[in-house]
Amino acid sequence: MIKKWAVIMAAVVALAACSDGRGGAVPTPLTPRRATDPRPAPFEAAAVQPTLRPAWGVWKDTGISEDQAYMNSVAAPGSRDAWAVGSDAFNLVGIVKHWDGRRWRPVKPPRKKKGNNGLLVVSASTSGNVWVFGEEGDAWRREGGGWSHQGRPSQIDSLHAAVVVSPREVWVAGAMSWGNWSPVVARWSGASWTTVPTPFEGAVTSLSVGSGRQLWAIGREGDPRSGEGAPAVARWDGERWRAVPLPDLLRSKGVRLKRIVAASPGKAWIAGSVDTGAVQVRDDEEYTPGFVMYWNGHNWQSLNAPSHDAFLSGTPGVDDFGTIASDGRGGLWLGDAHARIWHYDGRAWAAEKTVSGNKWYMADGFASIPGSRRAIAVGGKPMAEEDSRGWIWMRHPVASE
Repeated sequence: MIKKWAVIMAAVVALAACSDGRGGAVPTPLTPRRATDPRPAPFEAAAVQPTLRPAWGVWKDTGISEDQAYMNSVAAPGSRDAWAVGSDAFNLVGIVKHWDGRRWRPVKPPRKKKGNNGLLVVSASTSGNVWVFGEEGDAWRREGGGWSHQGRPSQIDSLHAAVVVSPREVWVAGAMSWGNWSPVVARWSGASWTTVPTPFEGAVTSLSVGSGRQLWAIGREGDPRSGEGAPAVARWDGERWRAVPLPDLLRSKGVRLKRIVAASPGKAWIAGSVDTGAVQVRDDEEYTPGFVMYWNGHNWQSLNAPSHDAFLSGTPGVDDFGTIASDGRGGLWLGDAHARIWHYDGRAWAAEKTVSGNKWYMADGFASIPGSRRAIAVGGKPMAEEDSRGWIWMRHPVASE
């Protein structure tokens, strides 16, 4: 098994190099004002990028934390308007925090009479169109200082992802636990939910919408009950799902896609990890090989890992980094399992300065504050329920970017 995956990883390096045409050349910037695409270096399963640019930001603890809880998602629709949501450790009570540009304040969460009330996602298209989504598929919209229940797609009882495009377009993906975990995708039209054909046979695990309202999805093919199908990527063209082919070497049961991030029109980033079937060790520490890849509209390109240990298991029971998210300027945030945050600006990675003494923390969501170089990260300490801890950090620039 080890030899097999060594061959696969070597082939992925060759594949990425061919798609790039420049080998390990430094990527060009990716910004909304330029049509130039990034040219990431070939994929390296365990190699260290020779140089990292200096850190241009420091993440500070806001003092907002919740014991025996998790903070799961954050959205910043305005320069002085951000929302963060989470749940208690047992998914019974939702948590909502609001930032008004100066401080964070607790907000009474929405609550239904029966079932779990934990909140998994917050998403917003504008400050006047903020939605939160429960772990069982319920949706609420912020109205008049309170929450208006918008129901839930009738078949979803386990939410996986949600994204708000506009007041009349909201998407959710989940599963029917009572229906052999069959996947469900639904769309809000402004008045009701409509079930949409799913892009994959298996679960849809992440949704992202970018400029031009282009919707992307990642998930798995095959039987949703086993979760063992090959990973897959698709894009909604306004009428139907269109498959975006992955390289054959990534269409393996051992490859897990964690998150998709829409980029400029027709383009997207994905991140994931590779289960080699054997323990990977470097510097006496175990890690899971991970990758970040970019679809340029024609083929896939890969980035080097920002560090060989960016994919260390870190937290007991956690086998990969936390997530990737758009930085709002064409680059990416990456949160690993050691409370570290990496930034990719289109040219190189930088290790941002983060709160010290929290090595078991992991970022689960990011939001860039519009019109600034500031950003917000939320996450948790994903251990036993009695030891879990949800937190909110904010980024402050320390140099000109």
